[in-house]
Amino acid sequence: MKLPKRLCENCFSRIENPRCACPVCGYSRGRAMSKMPAEDYDRRPPLSRGTRLCKRYVIGGSIGNGGFGITYLAFDLLEQRIAAIKEYFPSDLSHRDRNLCVVPNSEKCAEQFNIGAEKFFDEAEIVRKFNGNPNIVSIYECFYENNTAYYVMEYLDGVTLEKYVAEHGALPPAQVMYIADKLTMALVVLHSGNVLHRDISPDNIMLCRDGNVKLIDFGAARHYLSDNSANYTVIMKNGFSPAEQFSQGAEIDFRADIYSAGAVLFYALTANVPENPYIRMENDSAFEIVPENIDGKMWAVVRKAAAPRASGRFKSTEDFRNAIIKLAQSTSAIAVPNDRSLPAVTAEYRKPKFRVKAFIIAGAIVCAGIGAFFAVNAVKSPKVPESTEIILDSKYAGNFKIAGKIPAGELRKFNSDVEITLHFKRWEDMLENDVCGIIPVNSDDRIIREYIFAADRLSADANGYISIEDDKDDLTFVLSKEGADALADGELCFETLNLIITSADLKTAQTKHDIITEGWYEVNNAPYWINNDGGKIIDADITERQETERSTFTSAIPKQAFYEFDGDVKVTLTIGGELTADYCAVYARNSGYCHTTIEDKVYLIPESENGVPLTKTNQYGGFNVGKNAKKIMFVVPENAKEKLSEGMFFECENVEITHARLEDYIG
Repeated sequence: MKLPKRLCENCFSRIENPRCACPVCGYSRGRAMSKMPAEDYDRRPPLSRGTRLCKRYVIGGSIGNGGFGITYLAFDLLEQRIAAIKEYFPSDLSHRDRNLCVVPNSEKCAEQFNIGAEKFFDEAEIVRKFNGNPNIVSIYECFYENNTAYYVMEYLDGVTLEKYVAEHGALPPAQVMYIADKLTMALVVLHSGNVLHRDISPDNIMLCRDGNVKLIDFGAARHYLSDNSANYTVIMKNGFSPAEQFSQGAEIDFRADIYSAGAVLFYALTANVPENPYIRMENDSAFEIVPENIDGKMWAVVRKAAAPRASGRFKSTEDFRNAIIKLAQSTSAIAVPNDRSLPAVTAEYRKPKFRVKAFIIAGAIVCAGIGAFFAVNAVKSPKVPESTEIILDSKYAGNFKIAGKIPAGELRKFNSDVEITLHFKRWEDMLENDVCGIIPVNSDDRIIREYIFAADRLSADANGYISIEDDKDDLTFVLSKEGADALADGELCFETLNLIITSADLKTAQTKHDIITEGWYEVNNAPYWINNDGGKIIDADITERQETERSTFTSAIPKQAFYEFDGDVKVTLTIGGELTADYCAVYARNSGYCHTTIEDKVYLIPESENGVPLTKTNQYGGFNVGKNAKKIMFVVPENAKEKLSEGMFFECENVEITHARLEDYIG
């Protein structure tokens, strides 16, 4: 694949004559465009235009140069679109060798380089879970090359709020309200995902030409519910960082981002950087006086958001956003001029050429010496591993409970489909003649059947339940690259039935095949009809029965009946006849590949219709039914519907179920 003709090699704008300078960025071949100081260029040169990464991205000009890396404009040959690529290249720890590899400066630097590379990848993993959000930059791909890490993100055609205010001054309140609306929407999404940005500032807010406002640069982001705030690195950006971020070990929560957002709005309204929060605790006159052209209610919201003490800010991000919405002031998008001049680093780095053949031998000797040195001092190779063994040693948590987790980062290191071999042993307390099986799911206990393939021959049901034969102690399958990406920053997990996973072997998959879908132990579906009087109601006649030695199987409520409802579903079962036996129980079972009970996926309504309490049995699951009960009621939550391979039927002991009614559950 080649770069399309008539595209500028620097900014990828369309040009009429490739021999003339680009009318957008002014680039032409042979014309020096570097604005990097000579000493910095010698130490950390960017990749040259035309360099290929991952066999699909063509490097253009550099559009950003920070202490930890360089950001390039790039053209995606596969998707035929412009993208941005960030390269991990810490200026104080590394340099680029003649083979384009980023190499630590010394053995001492190598350890710090490795730690930084992990954090660099963490940044991408955190952002990827919010891909597609209109107010947060999207990350397309992460990969290793040139002995360092890269990630590909959407190219945002626009300018930062910092640059726009520097060129145009304070913004009208209507435009600031527009930014506030988009920014608070982004914060609500981030905080609902337990992520703190920790570096919200005018230089990390992009005003795009299409009208979007996007939050960028998540290098300081952290999961604030899963991490110990005492382990956070100190982030200090004068005027925009709250007081609690100025000291190691201080307690930090979502109110830190609220402060920074309030400070950004202050900056947009006044074109002034707020004072340090500690100074403001003594004298906050800049926030106390309402500017003439700004509504007092709007100023009060900005002041509350940016209160120097956390206790004075909004109690939640939702409260902050609601306050913005209640202002009911007209908003106005910002017209950003078309500017792809790439003012940052745009110099090139090319491999040196030897003009005299005699230099080849001497050069080889020197290179051998350099190679020997860096064999000891270089960073651990970030290239695709040949294989990885992960010790899981899970404990059995119960039938089809999650047991065993493989981090998404371990899977994405292969940058391809991954062949996974699980090793396991049987649960020592499993019942005699019982079956064993496994279902791959994600961290949210969601079925990921569409991403699972066979390495050779493999059978599963519609949900991905794979039955394990008695003489097997391992299972091999393939997780697609798309499946690893879909895990975001989570894990590949496994629901198990009578199995304990001990370890997993990972390697690049050479082949993958569709899994054969089986439908063993099928139960006939009951007919059902929809009644829309007073809200949607589904009635199902489940009188058909199959007698077994111990109990009776009813016909099944089809899975589709549950999906007629958007949310949680209330199920009411009608009991026929009198209950006379000492033990009466009903088991809600999955109809499909394996007749598993799903009581752990549903919620019991505490009392049946006539006031008789219902309880779950202790040993086998199921519902204990009192002798006076006429109905059984429970709730199937939205996220449990997918656990039904084909539908739900009921195993009854000394109980006759004649009818089922489904309706929306609001509780």
